[in-house]
Amino acid sequence: MEQTSYIPEPFCVVGKVLKLRDEDGEWNDGWIVETAGKDRVDGDRLPDYHKEIKGHRQATGDSLPK
Repeated sequence: MEQTSYIPEPFCVVGKVLKLRDEDGEWNDGWIVETAGKDRVDGDRLPDYHKEIKGHRQATGDSLPK
């Protein structure tokens, strides 16, 4: 399995093994950093996926009661 994650720079070390939290808040062990991008993003500029998903649901009507 492959996953792209925004992680703090001290952990962006190729070969490092990490625990990452999934959508349910559970920690999954054994993720290996295979590449670390050259572009760095400040913490205040990280995408807010929760906000984007919420906006999408409101725009498409998916958040309305059924």
